[in-house]
Amino acid sequence: MNIHEHTFDAKTEAVIEKVRKLMALANGNDNEHQAEAAANKARELLEAYNLDMASINKDTKSFTPRQDQKHRGGLYKWQRDLWNMVAILNFCKYSYYRGLTAGSTYEHRLIGSKANVIGATIMAQYLQDTVDRLAKDWVKANRPGSSVFIKEAIAYREGVAERLGTRLWQLREEHLKEERAKRDAERARNKAQGVNTENALTIMDVISSEEDFNADHAYGYEPGTTARRRKERELREEAAQREADALLAKQAEWDAAHPEEAAKRKERERKEYDARMKEAFEKMRRARPRQKTPEEERRSLHSFREGYSKGAEVSLDRQMDQKTTRRIE
Repeated sequence: MNIHEHTFDAKTEAVIEKVRKLMALANGNDNEHQAEAAANKARELLEAYNLDMASINKDTKSFTPRQDQKHRGGLYKWQRDLWNMVAILNFCKYSYYRGLTAGSTYEHRLIGSKANVIGATIMAQYLQDTVDRLAKDWVKANRPGSSVFIKEAIAYREGVAERLGTRLWQLREEHLKEERAKRDAERARNKAQGVNTENALTIMDVISSEEDFNADHAYGYEPGTTARRRKERELREEAAQREADALLAKQAEWDAAHPEEAAKRKERERKEYDARMKEAFEKMRRARPRQKTPEEERRSLHSFREGYSKGAEVSLDRQMDQKTTRRIE
């Protein structure tokens, strides 16, 4: 498989520049709805770019080289969770590190194509800054004079970030559901007309291929290794499933020919299952309750619920209006 380094640099840089302008617009806008619309538009740009690049790579039997970037940050779990969610939405692989020596700091790590890594970084930082800004506003209104890092303020941040992450994931799932429905409808129409479209790429194909290439880089594999191993695993699973189906069919045939023996076996299996479940429940009952983590304790605070509600108010799917769109072209 070939790597293309420079052929599409101009196109990549153009997409990155548009993402930068969109996020700059979001940072400089007091209207949360329009700011979030800018973030959503940036995501749509990257999605279209990735689909286009995947089609080119398929035709040229090549792949886009991976970027591997680290950024300081991630002290709080809500920050790491937010960066992870944004990375997934932007076709990147996320992990984090913390040094073992005294004074070491956390680092975010993003693996993906150049456009995806830069886009994910800009978007994650913007959303993190938005959460922090909302938390500062909350402290000013509810705990005037207090530090922005009091327990209640951290819980507020966690609530906002969790709600944003949940909604971002829901929007992605809704979008994928629509894409699957369109794909299935198109396949049905083309099949009726005798047209083959199995080679047409979809965004689901892009998600899968980018995940594979990111994993190859993360584990030091030759590009294409993860995809090949996954295909081999799927073939083994299909063979195992066929074998299992054949055994079940054979068992059903034997049961039908020997109903009394079959009934005794099923009763014995039911009693064994009930005994295992009883033992498991008894073990759970005897287990000592686990002490809650500080994060779990903060989830019970009123400020967490306020933050979660605030996160629901941020518009993530409103489209950019024509006036705003013209400003970035």
